[in-house]
Amino acid sequence: MLKVKISKILTFLVLVSVFYANGIAMGTSSLIGDIELKIKPASNSEGFLVMEKQDWESFKIRLENDLSQFSKKQDSLNRIIRQQSDSLMRWKTIRTVEPIVESSSRQSNVFPWTLCIILVILGLIALSYIFNANNKIHDTKERYQNLEDQYESSKRHWIDKERQFKRMLIDLNNRIEELEQDSTE
Repeated sequence: MLKVKISKILTFLVLVSVFYANGIAMGTSSLIGDIELKIKPASNSEGFLVMEKQDWESFKIRLENDLSQFSKKQDSLNRIIRQQSDSLMRWKTIRTVEPIVESSSRQSNVFPWTLCIILVILGLIALSYIFNANNKIHDTKERYQNLEDQYESSKRHWIDKERQFKRMLIDLNNRIEELEQDSTE
């Protein structure tokens, strides 16, 4: 009776952790879609992308929130995996303490081993989801850094262009004033 309850609890915990990890992976794909909707090509420069300042700020806030939520979810998953491992160790301890039974009952030992194998497989699936989510977050961080670098370089470029145009205007105004003074003399 106790064995059946423990196996049901362990199965439930593994399924919860798998669906939990899948939710983390889905959250990062919506973030990337949001970014792509807010970035537009620059109208005055080919090869550059532009994002509105308010979108940029909201994107940074959302990324920080997603990262903090991810770390909380990852801590929760680690706690669940630890609990599953502890439960499995207790179950194994209970199993080894039981007296050795006749060979007819040894055939019933297939169920616990099958359950252990299934739990290990489900645990590996959950870990793969966690690593996949980590990779997506890492990629998103890299994209964010690249966008920030592009933004800064574009900003410097256009500030330089603005300075050049102002200098040209000042030179042209000075030249016009010189020509007006020469024509009046």
